[in-house]
Amino acid sequence: MVSSDSVAAGGSGQWSMGSGIEADFRRAVWLAQERTLLVADVHLGHLWVERQRGTLLPIVPDDTLQRLESLRRTYQPKRWVFLGDTVHAVAKLTVLEEELRDLIRWIDGQPVTFVLGNHDVRLSQLLCSLGCDAECTRIATAGPHVLVHGDALPWESVSPRLGPGGKVFYGHEHPAVVLGDGVATSARVPCFLIGNDRAILPAFSRWAAGQVFPSEPFLSPLSSPTAFSQALAILGGRLLPIPWKAL
Repeated sequence: MVSSDSVAAGGSGQWSMGSGIEADFRRAVWLAQERTLLVADVHLGHLWVERQRGTLLPIVPDDTLQRLESLRRTYQPKRWVFLGDTVHAVAKLTVLEEELRDLIRWIDGQPVTFVLGNHDVRLSQLLCSLGCDAECTRIATAGPHVLVHGDALPWESVSPRLGPGGKVFYGHEHPAVVLGDGVATSARVPCFLIGNDRAILPAFSRWAAGQVFPSEPFLSPLSSPTAFSQALAILGGRLLPIPWKAL
């Protein structure tokens, strides 16, 4: 747990990683030079899939499209990249298909790439059945940057694709940190993890449980404790930078 007096007060809604790369408190990364917006782990249909499996989660309105639209209004991207686990599972659920169909309608012809994650089994076939011919791939690039989900490819197969000044961006980990007052109050909040040559995005889904680092083990073969120098905790509309050594 990070004590509130071990990190600097303040913070803003965006945080620059340099070279036109910006983390946004709305759980996205903006690549300004490529005019590309990245989000990871949307997990469409999460509530309904888990209820089908017997987990009694509450039924609440999904706000994924409203949050994506907020990002679109801010950045006006030329390209969207979904970094894997766009759906929670490709199950035979009418509601899940409706959520994916609504996303396709919202995309409305914008250039989009779906990087396939471990939850995206048969996603490309489902998209095709819904009339969407968007690119589906295991690995993508944007300028010097490499874009993957993070579940399968090792660093040795990903890093050769990096250009000068590029980073590998991925999800899969659902990173989070625990912040507290050092006495009795604490809260787990999603975060970005930032290193010199890689960065992990928080899950865009509000329902994806956070993996607390560094107390819990990394899930991705791309991750290691020495790869990161900073976390960016999401606190409401702010990003709070936390040095890795303070975690």
